[in-house]
Amino acid sequence: MDRLKNRFLGGGGHRDITPTSSGNPDPKVSETVGAPLLASGFHTFAKAAASIPFSRDKRPPASGPINEEEEEISKIKDDWIHKMINEREAEFTNVGSVSVMICTWNVAGKKMESKRGLEDWLCRWHNPDNPPDIVVVGLQEIVDLNAVNVAMDAKSQQRAAHWEELFTATLNSQNTSFQYGVVCRHHMVGLFLCVFVKQTLRQNISKVCLANAGVGALGMMGNKGAVSIRMQIHDSMFCFVCAHLAAHRENVDGRNQDFYNILMKTVFRPEENYDSVNSSSELDLSAHSVGINELPIKILDHETIFWFGDLNYHIDLGVPTQEVLRRVYDGDLEFLRSQDQLNKERIAGRAFTEFNEGTLTFNPTYKYQPDTDKYESRPEKKLRAPAWCDRVLWSCKKGKKLQQHSYNQVSRLRISDHRPVHSEFTSILKRVISSKHERVWDELQMKVSQFEQDARNPGLPRPQIQVENLPAYFDLVRYKIESCRSLYLVNSGQVAAFFIFKPKLEETSISKIWLSVQPKCGILSPGERLEIKLTVLITTKIAQLISEGLTNLEDLLVLHVLRGTDIYIQVQANYARSCYGSSLLELVNIADPIRNVPFGSELGTPMTIPKELWRMINDILSSEGEKQNGLFTTLFSPAEVESIRECLDTGLMFEQHSVHSMCEALTTFLASLHPPVIPNEHCFTSELEGTAMEFWTRRLLDQLPNHHYNTLIYVIAFFRELLKSTALNKLSPEILGLLVFHSHV
Repeated sequence: MDRLKNRFLGGGGHRDITPTSSGNPDPKVSETVGAPLLASGFHTFAKAAASIPFSRDKRPPASGPINEEEEEISKIKDDWIHKMINEREAEFTNVGSVSVMICTWNVAGKKMESKRGLEDWLCRWHNPDNPPDIVVVGLQEIVDLNAVNVAMDAKSQQRAAHWEELFTATLNSQNTSFQYGVVCRHHMVGLFLCVFVKQTLRQNISKVCLANAGVGALGMMGNKGAVSIRMQIHDSMFCFVCAHLAAHRENVDGRNQDFYNILMKTVFRPEENYDSVNSSSELDLSAHSVGINELPIKILDHETIFWFGDLNYHIDLGVPTQEVLRRVYDGDLEFLRSQDQLNKERIAGRAFTEFNEGTLTFNPTYKYQPDTDKYESRPEKKLRAPAWCDRVLWSCKKGKKLQQHSYNQVSRLRISDHRPVHSEFTSILKRVISSKHERVWDELQMKVSQFEQDARNPGLPRPQIQVENLPAYFDLVRYKIESCRSLYLVNSGQVAAFFIFKPKLEETSISKIWLSVQPKCGILSPGERLEIKLTVLITTKIAQLISEGLTNLEDLLVLHVLRGTDIYIQVQANYARSCYGSSLLELVNIADPIRNVPFGSELGTPMTIPKELWRMINDILSSEGEKQNGLFTTLFSPAEVESIRECLDTGLMFEQHSVHSMCEALTTFLASLHPPVIPNEHCFTSELEGTAMEFWTRRLLDQLPNHHYNTLIYVIAFFRELLKSTALNKLSPEILGLLVFHSHV
């Protein structure tokens, strides 16, 4: 039986509505339940909304008239030359080196008033006579990770500036022959990343870009995630990633998922490069998002990557806490290394498989009793097993080399329950030899010009391309799950073939937004065969457009061949209909599983609320999930969320899952509804206080359509049930207010 119906059945608040189908709930909740909590929630997330910056369109103005075919040929040639230049890089580069110190520390919200002791962390160099060229410092928890700081990010900038001042003073107090200067810094809630370089190296650093990825509460907040900085040093690209992954010893899957989410979400915009030579030491950059038609640069695209921070991997749960403590005190680090979760996950290929790490020869860096050299064992505190939470890893592309000189913790700095860690490296550095580069470039230019001349020569046979592996049909593409298939282009002619996928008449993109094509252009030598990858992805926006009948999953790709015959490739996909991206009006009128109901079918007798919403909330409460700590903030299993979505769409019973995965399925369901539970036309346009807020919420409830009203009241009743167990689940009205805001309820 529906527990919300039992606990919150009240008179006067429900609307008259046709009875629900058998087995579905008919929640009737008093308006006096909804308005005060709704007012509180809106007040909280309205303040959060005020701090969110709006992006600006920085695209350059359109240029004057150009020859379209010449522009296409130029693009094809440039792409081909770029590809060949990368393949022949060894022919025109020299190898140098650069020394890098990586320093990481979870400061647990604490603040140092002086730089005393920092030299042990920042300045204990492998070669004291030759300090590192670059010192990279990453901090975690520079502020307490409470709801206000996570939502507003109010204190982070001030606290980051304080730490940077201490770091600068410490580094520049060690040597008078040179000075360190800040190239850039970046922060996100509790994360802070700052890159210092010797002033003599500064003129050789360019193309500095920043990015961040929040993967914490609601899968997006900045209490967990990473801040990243990329830069070119001479002619080599480096990426520095400072991360804070999911907590709790048992949550290995959550940490692994954080790693992959950070890889996916961290994107650098290539044209937003900043010339460090012409920038002051006070250069401060903001993170940038990627436009729809821009080529994204991801973390793994770089030649050398350093990934460090509080990665939160512990000793395996199979080793009791007292045994971990005993083995630490006995110095049996070899056994503990064999039971380290990160080592196990890397060996099993589940996370960080692209990365290397030095041997852990120092004691675990967590959990210490602050201001002592003892692990936390006070009787009034929860006993936790020591762990190497704080790590430094690196990755180099094939053929690149990196040498690690040191890897250690620092015992002198004791304000936190974590110990700082540092590691020093020497990395191979690439320097382009201009004369050799020009020679290779000229050779490739001559070759591609000959290709073009042959392709244009009317005295030679026309270029011919055949497409293999047709038709391009995708069966049952599902919401937010990529579907891929490959086509193959074969040059069946006697001359090189220039090809490019072109937009159809009066369109600007080569394909609809649900379809992507790679590569988009190229040159095929006679007999050459090239794979073309087609990818279909149904995002929330696309699902909403399909639900409204504003788009379909049919497209026609135009493959243009220079002086050849254009080829038209039809692409079709069959959408597995989902409740995600649908409207409340649709959902309350569909009693059967939505997957079984074709678009355009006649609607049935309306229910009070969507059956999918009832199933999720009832699942949480029937398992007493409201009593679990970390609701809506603990990491979930993406595989479980995917399974829950499929069961909602098909009507099948839920498979085994955690309450955290169900909470994620619930919040993403609410966020996908179109229009939202509270339609945009009913939202306020300015901040309201006190009685004005309560008056607005009461008026809102009066104006909402029946299905929106009942859904909103049902969700509020669920929130009130959660707040009854706040001592156990650690939820607060502020956290639920943020949930409402980020779910677009």
